[in-house]
Amino acid sequence: MLLDRVRAWWRRRDRVGARGERVAARYLRRAGYRVIGRNVELAGGEIDLLALTADGGALVVVEVKTNADAAAAMIPELRVGADKQRRLTRLGVQALRRYGRGRRVAMRFDVVGVALRGRWRRAVVRHHRGAFEAGF
Repeated sequence: MLLDRVRAWWRRRDRVGARGERVAARYLRRAGYRVIGRNVELAGGEIDLLALTADGGALVVVEVKTNADAAAAMIPELRVGADKQRRLTRLGVQALRRYGRGRRVAMRFDVVGVALRGRWRRAVVRHHRGAFEAGF
């Protein structure tokens, strides 16, 4: 049935996205970031990953884009349009209020592209620091 195929596709899509978020979080930790939240639910949406830079000077809102096609994942900033950027900006302000208590920290918006390649789905990561500026 068509509905069963759609449900199966949706479950595969969720698994690919969750794997990409795990890979991105591990990548950021190895790069010295402190990941303080995954799938952070706030009024108006969700932030994939929330991290602090190694020096603690910036709260980083991370949008993770995962794809089984390497070429599509290597240009993830093209998949974060103006509407998504505005939404992430609003969510980032809420996150800054919640997690930046009592500290003077900057806020940055990064995009991490994760390409799952080949039969074994080896992950290739591309990190775009400061992928876009805050805008309302």
